Amino acid sequence: MPTTNKEREIRIAQRRVEGFAQQFGEAHRNLARHAAFPLVLTPDLLYQIWANFVPEAPWTAVAHVLLSRLCRQVGYEMYEMDISDRNLLLRELKEEFGQEQFDELGEFLLDYVAQALVGDDPDMQDLAQAQEWTALAYTKPGEAARELAQALSKRVQQEEMGEVLRLASFMETFAEPLVEAGFELLLLYSDGICSFAKGDLETAIDTLSQVLKHGNKLEITGVTISIPKQILNRVVMFSYQIKLEGEVLRVGFNRVLPAQGDQIVRDALEQLEQMIDSGQISGGSRILIDGPQSVPVAYVIAHKLAKLYEVIAVFDPSIGRGKHRYKTYIVTITNSRKYRVGDLIETKEPQQSKSSVIKVVLCGSPNSGKSVLRDGLKRAILSNLNAPYPYVISADSDGGWSHFQEAYEMNEELANSIKTFSKADLTPEFAKEAAQWVRSANQLINIIDVGGKISEENKIIMQSATHAIILSGDSNKFAEWEEFCESIGLKVIAKINSQLNVEQDEVFLVDNWKDKTNELLDKAPLLTGTVHKLQRGENVSTRPIVKALAEVLIHLTQY
Repeated sequence: MPTTNKEREIRIAQRRVEGFAQQFGEAHRNLARHAAFPLVLTPDLLYQIWANFVPEAPWTAVAHVLLSRLCRQVGYEMYEMDISDRNLLLRELKEEFGQEQFDELGEFLLDYVAQALVGDDPDMQDLAQAQEWTALAYTKPGEAARELAQALSKRVQQEEMGEVLRLASFMETFAEPLVEAGFELLLLYSDGICSFAKGDLETAIDTLSQVLKHGNKLEITGVTISIPKQILNRVVMFSYQIKLEGEVLRVGFNRVLPAQGDQIVRDALEQLEQMIDSGQISGGSRILIDGPQSVPVAYVIAHKLAKLYEVIAVFDPSIGRGKHRYKTYIVTITNSRKYRVGDLIETKEPQQSKSSVIKVVLCGSPNSGKSVLRDGLKRAILSNLNAPYPYVISADSDGGWSHFQEAYEMNEELANSIKTFSKADLTPEFAKEAAQWVRSANQLINIIDVGGKISEENKIIMQSATHAIILSGDSNKFAEWEEFCESIGLKVIAKINSQLNVEQDEVFLVDNWKDKTNELLDKAPLLTGTVHKLQRGENVSTRPIVKALAEVLIHLTQY
């Protein structure tokens, strides 16, 4: 198994610390452990630490620590340790002396800051604040988390992205005590906001979607955290969906996030107000409403839009003329002499667009995250307004039933025990039964999750499908799976490389794929790329390549 960057950094840190101890002895090592506590060292601060905590070491140990490979100079008489070295030494300190030593060091550092780091110099004030947060992170992590959340949220609100990056780098240095104290969400928020500040919107969306997966707001230690609007508009999930296309307002209930009627009304109102405030809904002569609405939601839409448009008309699927049954709207509100309430507005959009049933096999090498991708893909499709319902068939006999991901998110231990109990051999009898499920599937989108082996049993199951998605952690396996799919007559839609240790997706769609779908599919997949961290419990529906794959499948039903 390849070594991760983190493992490599830990190994380098161990060699550095051991080398220092071998050169100077254990007393020096003990001083280095205590020196790791402050975020930034000065000769005076380290001398005070030596005098108060490690007097058994020779006084020359102060210079030996600062001038060793454990420290690097970052300013005039200012030094800091690499994060990996620092974390290793602090773990050793806690194992040797316990939390009590951390508490004493914390009190000492706070007293030192109050006496030595005073004045109006902004850099000095920043250093004092950083040292105080360091002391709190290891002694009172809840207080540190609250102050950091307030500071970071304030900088996001004020759009001070340079300060956001500085604060995020501080938090990285004391991530371990925050994680141990249960503040992983704060660190995830910091990572996401850091990506946003660097202009990496997709990574920011991916990270912050994990933070907001249990609601539209984030609160940490009583602090309501600010999320940039650019992120909220892409990440936050509403129980009611609204999208403006030309003069048509597409609306519908979110099938991924069911809710009570009162919440649906509030979500509809919030989205309308956001769209109006941003200028997306700007008013005009008329607006056409297309999609299901509850009576309370219809009142909210009418209330907000009647002030902006002269005419509001609502789609009625029972009315339509000609063989194409063009969509026709009934005027319900009018301030125009051109229309009266009850008038019909006929458009050129057919009620029933061309639709095709697709049966897509999700296949590829084992342990690549197929079931996680499958569930994320289902959610991504459902998050598209009025998209076809994706019917999932679990034909892998590996215990990964169609609702495993939802069960895992609610009760990981129970889900794993059921998965183990549900495992079975992929027998010819099972393959014939699963093949019948595939033949009988009649939804527009059908996703068939098969096992990670090229076998006669999988061939039987896959023969009644129409397309294939190949997912593999080993790119060298793509060719044999492509050959297998083509031998059955399946068109490969996508080849996706699954990688746990990369930080973001890579998405490559062929040019003009929507206009020349069949012609291109005869030659190569429409979509290729990399998906990152397909791990149990992760909602991957907002990953760029998963969203692109959902778009491709929806398009194939209309082509």
